[in-house]
Amino acid sequence: MPKKIKNRTNDEFRSMARLAKENNETVFGIKGETSLLSIINLPVQAPLDYMHLILQGHAKWLIKQYFFSEKSNDFYIGNSLDKVNHLLKLQKVPHNTSRRIKHIDSKLQFISNELKIFLFYQIIPILIDILPSSYFYMLSSYVFSIRMLYEPIKYTQNLNKVDDLLNKYVSQLDDNFGKYAYDYSVHAHLHLVEQVKNHGPLQCHSQFAFEGALYNLKNLIHGTRGYLGQITNQLLLNKYFCQNLNQELFQNKDLFEFSHGNFYNYKHINYDKNQLLPPFESKNLDQILADKFRTIFNECIDENIITSNRVLYDQKVLHSKNYNRKGDTNIIRLISLMKQAIVMEK
Repeated sequence: MPKKIKNRTNDEFRSMARLAKENNETVFGIKGETSLLSIINLPVQAPLDYMHLILQGHAKWLIKQYFFSEKSNDFYIGNSLDKVNHLLKLQKVPHNTSRRIKHIDSKLQFISNELKIFLFYQIIPILIDILPSSYFYMLSSYVFSIRMLYEPIKYTQNLNKVDDLLNKYVSQLDDNFGKYAYDYSVHAHLHLVEQVKNHGPLQCHSQFAFEGALYNLKNLIHGTRGYLGQITNQLLLNKYFCQNLNQELFQNKDLFEFSHGNFYNYKHINYDKNQLLPPFESKNLDQILADKFRTIFNECIDENIITSNRVLYDQKVLHSKNYNRKGDTNIIRLISLMKQAIVMEK
């Protein structure tokens, strides 16, 4: 681990950029000036993204070391991979957790949300009796530090304790994993505490908020050329369809509601109204339940009823124990459906 050095200031960045431009050579990693330097204060206003640094970076690296490194390593637990996968499969998660790791393999193809759930909630209880004690203590200190930096900060003095923990964790990587373990992503962890002091918890300034938008933009293009033109064309088509989604132009109310709901990807039409949520099922009340309903409501109840395992009540989604997310994919509707609907109506 290198000696502690003072962080560069914005003035030093400007000076090095100017020298790099004048001498036409790189100065401490800086290749020249940029117009952004006049409006951005470096390094304070260039925060590290924990989604890539921690989840897709160090967390994935740890999984690789534990399960897919050399068998001679003290920290290798690849022989317990089947047990870990079995525990992951059995583990229950809240119904609002849409993504989690159910199986670990050498491909390590995990999305960030899966890695977040695994690092924050699953890895400690699963590896407590599998990982050697010294490595488990290291892992626990790392997870605790990241969780402290991620959650809202109530007492700023706790950040000093987190800083000490991260420094000890990084310093122990050389002894426990070898010198190759210390790279830029590990070193960048030492700047996270100062970043949280300047910008707030890690959850407030990550790239998670942009992932959905980037995914949707990616779906607007195909092939290997003309990306900008394809995106522009699709956005103009979206604008056209949005302008033509006028109920007065539709003679069929059901077709309008179908088109409107598909185009805007509405999951619930009215969030202010208490309502049952799909999927629905038709059932016939047995005599015992019918009597209970009549006793409660003091009126005759139709034995033919509609049931659901979910309800939107007081702007909260509640579900029964019988609810199963399987099959509920919440797929974004294709714009081609909109085109077909408008053409059919015309």
